[in-house]
Amino acid sequence: VNLISFTGHNNGKFNKLNWTTSSEKNMVSFELQRSTDGINFETIGLIKPSNVNTTSNYLFDDHTIQNQTNYYRLKMVDSKAIEYSNTIVISNEFNKNALHLVSIYPNPASNTINITMPQGAASGLVKISDVTGKPVLETSKLEAIDVSFLNSGIYTINVQFNNELVSLKFVKIP
Repeated sequence: VNLISFTGHNNGKFNKLNWTTSSEKNMVSFELQRSTDGINFETIGLIKPSNVNTTSNYLFDDHTIQNQTNYYRLKMVDSKAIEYSNTIVISNEFNKNALHLVSIYPNPASNTINITMPQGAASGLVKISDVTGKPVLETSKLEAIDVSFLNSGIYTINVQFNNELVSLKFVKIP
């Protein structure tokens, strides 16, 4: 599976999670897992994958919020291996007023990327890492971030704002 993004926000009474893949092959399931401490996770949803080589979008609403702060991750199970996504944190107090998710555009990108933030969010700290986890860029800039110097591949972007951390992936193309 090629996970592009995994994000979430509070929708007033529940947490709304979504993720996007650019391709899937031999996937068995997505297990959405939640934790109240960021250490001990439990599966709260089992989602059937589409197993296609095109972009797929998934949504899951968590109506059983356990705590003011909830941690989520995806357990991605295919026929040969298990992988985990980055962990995202949803602080329900802040996100009650959030109208938009953090997102990256364009994705894939060749020269620049832009990051949109939830309404009411203070400016964020953006850290971009390569596939090995090595940091390649750190900035507080959200618009027209130059990525032209990066090699083609998949990168993780961690955006930290208002005690929130959202991890997204983007694809750098030539």
